[in-house]
Amino acid sequence: MVTGDYKLENDSLSTSYEPVKCSVFITESTFALPIYKWELQENIYRQINDWWKRNKQNSVVSVICGYSLGKAQRIIKHLDTSAGKIYTHPVIEDINRILRNCGVDLPSTVLINENISYNELKGNIVIAPPSFTGSGFLSKLEKYSVGYASGWLKTQKAWGRQSIDIGFVLSDHCDWESLNAAVKLTKAEKVFTMHGFTGQFAKWLNENDTEAYELHEISGKEENG
Repeated sequence: MVTGDYKLENDSLSTSYEPVKCSVFITESTFALPIYKWELQENIYRQINDWWKRNKQNSVVSVICGYSLGKAQRIIKHLDTSAGKIYTHPVIEDINRILRNCGVDLPSTVLINENISYNELKGNIVIAPPSFTGSGFLSKLEKYSVGYASGWLKTQKAWGRQSIDIGFVLSDHCDWESLNAAVKLTKAEKVFTMHGFTGQFAKWLNENDTEAYELHEISGKEENG
């Protein structure tokens, strides 16, 4: 069996993970180090909503960045809509529309445009891709706070690469414990690791009674989270 990016927890948005028994398992290993252990997703959603509500009290525009397909919709799905309106970047809104047409239930969102005013946005939240922070749009706002949702923010090193005010450790990949659990659930005789910490994970599996090999990629190292 070959995986793409996956996680074991149910995010109430995508189809739940279903383990499949197999003799050979090829798995991603984006976060295959013990340091990567995720908090309960409910805690992260609460942190995001509390941040938004604090900002609202101070007429601050909340801007949270995350990958446009999957991560953005996961955040939107769990926002407390009683706090205000959810504005979305055009790229994200295009994906929202496609998913809604496929029957995915998402809260109402408002497409943002370059002419929108600070008075309209203040106290509300904007969901945008990571590139949004370099677009120049934020310079038009009197008060704003930028958050970013990514598993990479689990380490301090990743913070140095982001111009953000707050980080939320939320990933659509398995953490260390879930990767190990996924391998055991397959009962695979051989495991091949790809994307991320491939060598470290293969070494760990071999040292713990699972035959494993590292797959080398032509396109380079996986960087999303």
